[in-house]
Amino acid sequence: MAYLARIEWEMLQNPVTFECEIPEQLPTGNQAKCNVYRDDEYKIAADLEITGVDHRDVEYRREQRRKVPAGTNVTTWTLSSVNHSVYRYSLSGAVEGSSTLNFNPTTSATIYKAQLLITAGFDMQVDTDYELGWISDWYINGPRNAFLFTSSSRRKYKETFEREFSSLDGLGIPQIFKGSCEFSGSMYDHSLIQSGDVTFIIGRVPKSYGPSWSNNLFISYFPQLGPIPQVETREAISEIVGFILGRHLLHVGSSTFDQLGQQMQQNAISPWGDNIKATCLRPDLSPIHKGQHDELNLVDDTLRSLTAEYLRLRDSFSLRDALWRYWIANGTPLGTNLPILSSALECLMKAWFRSTKSKSHGVYVPYKEFQELIAEGVEKIDQALSDVSAREIILRKIAGTNQMGVNEQFTVFFEEIGLPIGDVEQVAIRERNSMAHGHLTGDDWHYVAVVTRAYQTLFHRVFLKLLRYSGQYVDYSTYGFPKRDLLEPMGGPLGDGQLKKELVRRA
Repeated sequence: MAYLARIEWEMLQNPVTFECEIPEQLPTGNQAKCNVYRDDEYKIAADLEITGVDHRDVEYRREQRRKVPAGTNVTTWTLSSVNHSVYRYSLSGAVEGSSTLNFNPTTSATIYKAQLLITAGFDMQVDTDYELGWISDWYINGPRNAFLFTSSSRRKYKETFEREFSSLDGLGIPQIFKGSCEFSGSMYDHSLIQSGDVTFIIGRVPKSYGPSWSNNLFISYFPQLGPIPQVETREAISEIVGFILGRHLLHVGSSTFDQLGQQMQQNAISPWGDNIKATCLRPDLSPIHKGQHDELNLVDDTLRSLTAEYLRLRDSFSLRDALWRYWIANGTPLGTNLPILSSALECLMKAWFRSTKSKSHGVYVPYKEFQELIAEGVEKIDQALSDVSAREIILRKIAGTNQMGVNEQFTVFFEEIGLPIGDVEQVAIRERNSMAHGHLTGDDWHYVAVVTRAYQTLFHRVFLKLLRYSGQYVDYSTYGFPKRDLLEPMGGPLGDGQLKKELVRRA
């Protein structure tokens, strides 16, 4: 099937070369040219070439760089295009990497070439009189499951051909031969989501575009469907979409189009993280679906009900921060990920206790009441410890006695949000401490894998409960990954509600 490349994927499908200004941090010369491209991990890279430089200037600057102490923060700079006719380019967050100095005998020019490290992004702008058509945000690490989207798109491509010999004009010889061919096709590749005040389309990018080792995704916004959200809101939408799909969507750029589908503005950035290929090759870990055909409408319906709720609670419940910890844990080697998963769950718990929704706020006695109760006693202890060097430490410990321990807080937290837990959840929480303090050995990795899946599932249940989800979840603690009602505790490896080492080994 044929595609119109500019509307199907981000701007750096192919390298972009442009003439640019020479930053003051680099050797002066007659002309500079920058080539921007994606490397093997789909991160932005660039090469800079400056002609007509003075080799003494180059050596002086290199010597100055060698004097900079290791570990010093390096100032980044921006390369802006010059002599642009249509497109204006800007490469920001650039840092000079390795460089070479060559002499061209043909032009008698000294050429300075440098590899650039890019810490920000690459932008392109076009002057146009047309109105905004739509905005698309581009992501790699999209879902691997096929049965997700409920709407189809049709693409149609036509070619026409004519031939006419001018030397035969006027001779009455038939000579205009016309031919045409047409290619068209359709596929289920997107879904329209309306939730609260936001409406957007999520869809699969054709396999012809983006890195071959990733399934790629777009989220598009059209003014006809409602006000286009600000950048932060669009980022938040991608977070909840990624969570429901079971993927950490890695943003690689955005494109703004006019009503004719021509680019008005484009931005390209590097995907977050390291070892991007390995991340994109991991299986989906959706909290609600297993990629089966009978779940076709599940993602759409869930996003319609949860997106607005996520946007409303994102800051007050620290949902974004918890998701970041969750995704980092999922990309961490088995075992070491348990403490990070625990920090993601604790992030949600602490945010709940800070909120007005909590009754206990994670303490035994309300803070003000506790301070009044111990005020007289603390004053006497303070006087008695006046000559003790650890006086402040002791007083802080007394003040902290009202704070519940972490395990107690978890128990109260689950009760307050109305989430029943069983033996599997309790074992997962307990074993987090075993891994953090080195009590699990190399013989326990199968068991650790099950515990990890249980902890991931516990995070899913809590996250969904905070968003007032009431459907089913996928229980990754049980072999076969069955679905259970959200209020039903996890089943463990054998589905009997237990999680024991001997059961895991025997299974």
